[in-house]
Amino acid sequence: MDDTQQQSSMLINGQLLTAAQPVKEWQPITLTCNPHGQGDTVRLRIGTEDLGAPTLKLGDARWRWTWNPENRTGSFPVVLTVGADSETWSLTVVPSKLRLEQYERLLQEVQATALALMLALGGGKVGSEGGPRVTERSLLLTWPQLEQQVMHAVDLAKAIARSPQELPKRTITSRPLYELDTIDGAALANLASQPLDEVGAATLPTLQTMLQPLGHTGVGSLPHSITVSSTASSHDCLEHRLLRGVIDRLAQRVTESGAIMQREQERRTRSGLGAGLIRELQLGQQRAARELRRAQALPLLDGLPAATHCITPTHLMRHDRRYRALYALWRSLREMPQLAIDSPLWSLPLADLPTLYEQWCLLWTAASLLEFGEVEQQSLFRIGAAHGLTWTLTLAENCPLLVLRQPNGGRAKLYYQRRYLPLAGHHEGWGSLDPFLRIPDIVIELEQEGHRPMSLLLDAKYRVMPDGSLPQNALDTAYTYRGAVGYNGLPATSGVWLLFPGTTPVLAGDVGALPTLPDHTNALQAILERVMRTDAATT
Repeated sequence: MDDTQQQSSMLINGQLLTAAQPVKEWQPITLTCNPHGQGDTVRLRIGTEDLGAPTLKLGDARWRWTWNPENRTGSFPVVLTVGADSETWSLTVVPSKLRLEQYERLLQEVQATALALMLALGGGKVGSEGGPRVTERSLLLTWPQLEQQVMHAVDLAKAIARSPQELPKRTITSRPLYELDTIDGAALANLASQPLDEVGAATLPTLQTMLQPLGHTGVGSLPHSITVSSTASSHDCLEHRLLRGVIDRLAQRVTESGAIMQREQERRTRSGLGAGLIRELQLGQQRAARELRRAQALPLLDGLPAATHCITPTHLMRHDRRYRALYALWRSLREMPQLAIDSPLWSLPLADLPTLYEQWCLLWTAASLLEFGEVEQQSLFRIGAAHGLTWTLTLAENCPLLVLRQPNGGRAKLYYQRRYLPLAGHHEGWGSLDPFLRIPDIVIELEQEGHRPMSLLLDAKYRVMPDGSLPQNALDTAYTYRGAVGYNGLPATSGVWLLFPGTTPVLAGDVGALPTLPDHTNALQAILERVMRTDAATT
């Protein structure tokens, strides 16, 4: 059988696999094909999952397999092995609960919300009014600005290298006496401190007599070497070291951007999306990296140590427009820290939409909380100083990601995957009131001296019914949390709300389900407003 006939033999839900529409997540599928080939072993594999040998249906000789992608999305190889021969097709799985456009928007919002949080936390301890500063920018969308900064820095390096600032540099060296034609007064005054060598008797008798101290009849002595000073022009100055630091920092950011682009290209390929735009960006990234390497190799900068700090502009920066532009570029880089790309969160879209949705809800909640108090502590980001200020997103579980001091003197703590230990709520402190471990996704604990502590529980559920509502069994979780999480023997929740990507809310007092997507956050914002601005004593 030729390749064309083989490739057309596999059916998915009764349609040719080569012509079938993409499968939606959680959609069960049946793959069938007519028996063919030679060999006792027949197996089918989708991605890394081995479906094993086919099943047979009474009265139907076709080979049959069933598979459910669950929450996995992307492009999966389908490999049929018959004996020593194999055939390969491609199967695409797309999101079902979120339209593909919403899926892409969610990916952008995860990065944009993290960027907004970084800017808010880096800019000051007090959150800005009006909620999170979520913008349309993602890490990829910041590339045009970075590319413009690279070209500006390269042009500055070339302009400065053509006529660099020169400074006189005095050097002191020790040279053998026989290499010197003249000796200045400072060197003569220092002769007595230098090591002396005896001069042979036959060497310059007249000089011997001059060198001999009064009454001495032996040979005279001369210094073996003399310390002399010289002055030469040098390009090693703070301004040029700062230029080297700017070039190095941009080179690091360009390298990180290349990794982002590569990861995005892989994600788009696996999701069956076009990657043409990413390839264009990659060409620009490679061009920028080449230009920066050439700038680093300029004689002016080659081997020069990099400076990363400049408190105030120098005299040269104030009077030479080239160096003034350099200072402005350094300031702009300093004011825009680089968000590190090694966070595992960026790779979640490839296979784990529920976790992506859950952590977007967490980041959005964290950004929204900033307006309700002053940040005393944060562990959302780890801050490093290599090549300038680098922030790495870290979402640690069961520890405070944010601690806010509220205007009423209380504290609000934000947790991710907070663990309430069995029966621990009957003692002094937080815990579960029943004999089971409870782990809600997002928790805000409110504590104020003299008042009973309370908590707001948010649980992200990537589930939705055909009518846009949440399944009833998912709501059971909310009621369980409502009575199970407590403090010092008493229930201590001011509300339990499930967040899901649907359209129909469920409101039942302080328990319910809120449709929550990047364009639909008003209901969740209202809940935060009510809980955070209400004194714990009245709850």
